[in-house]
Amino acid sequence: MIHILYEDSNLVIVNKQAGLLSVPGLVSPDNLLDRVIKDFPNARVVHRLDMATSGIIIFALNYETQKQMGKIFEQRKIKKTYIAELYGNLSHTEGEINVPMLCDWDNRPKQKVHWLDGKKAVMYFTVINKCNKKNSTRVL
Repeated sequence: MIHILYEDSNLVIVNKQAGLLSVPGLVSPDNLLDRVIKDFPNARVVHRLDMATSGIIIFALNYETQKQMGKIFEQRKIKKTYIAELYGNLSHTEGEINVPMLCDWDNRPKQKVHWLDGKKAVMYFTVINKCNKKNSTRVL
């Protein structure tokens, strides 16, 4: 089942659950693209989310929209915000993580830090709250 948040003649926007691949892969035969194609046979991938990540995914319903949306993502006109729960209590209330990332081919779909060949990856975080009982920190 897919949870449609928005649709028109050019786009369908859905909510991806955590644990589901965005597109076909080696880890699992089930993926969001195949589910969307059942109701929208012309659906095309615009972007992806990691398997463990839940959130909004945009699918184009024609080539021209896919091309235009690709440019918007490439030009970084769309900003992505994530909420994560981390193990432990962070000592900082905000910060930046700036390390180059590369596909970990032996552990796909995971990524790893690779200082020589990695692609630039920057993340800014702000602590939302801490839970001493669970020894965790929720960050934006």
